[in-house]
Amino acid sequence: MSIHQLTRRAFLAVAGQGVLLSVAASVARAAAAAPVFHGPRDQRVIALTIDDGWSPGRTRAIFDIFERLGVAATFFPYAEAAELDRGLWRAIADAGYPIGNHSRSHPVMTTLGPEARAAELVEARALIETTTGRAMLPVFRPPYGAFDPALVALAANLGFPTVLLWDTSDADTSRQATPEQLIARALRGQAGSVLLAHGGPALTPLILPTVIARYRDLGFRFVSVPELLGLAWPAAGDPVQVRIGASRPT
Repeated sequence: MSIHQLTRRAFLAVAGQGVLLSVAASVARAAAAAPVFHGPRDQRVIALTIDDGWSPGRTRAIFDIFERLGVAATFFPYAEAAELDRGLWRAIADAGYPIGNHSRSHPVMTTLGPEARAAELVEARALIETTTGRAMLPVFRPPYGAFDPALVALAANLGFPTVLLWDTSDADTSRQATPEQLIARALRGQAGSVLLAHGGPALTPLILPTVIARYRDLGFRFVSVPELLGLAWPAAGDPVQVRIGASRPT
């Protein structure tokens, strides 16, 4: 049985047998690792990432925009949000969009103990892979961007060697920002940037077509996270056809 197939009860039962790293060992292993904020700066590409998904309707609208405009993107739903509309997430996975780990319940991971941290990652993977029928992208994005060295090492030990943050955000979780302000924030990216947006705020589906069009007018191409970072994905044997970035929709 692989680690991501364990239930919480089974996981906690075997944790004392060495499945879970000790905090000291995690910190030591993290010494050579660090989160990733962006990709190489040598090509005019942008990795557009969508977190959360607590509004299935707005997340579906974002998915429809990507399909209509031929945009490569990567999704990071937390698993409890994905459970709200399993058909939507199966469709997103079937369309070739990578889906990474964003925890089960979206806690501030740095406030949790080692076992609770591990359970969030393990259970998220099990739920998402059961829902989509596809292998999860081996990339973890910590909720709120909160991390410490032990979390980075623990994620790697549980099958997520890349911890991804971002260097550009549209700030769509702000309740006061106007569409024009969100667009201006989103367009601060440069070559190799990781752009953060969310599947939930009302303005996000409204501004994305403009953001996409303006980046393309500037000569940028949208790529998935595995394409940006040169990660091997899908996993061997997974039949999904990953969406490759294109400068224009076909």
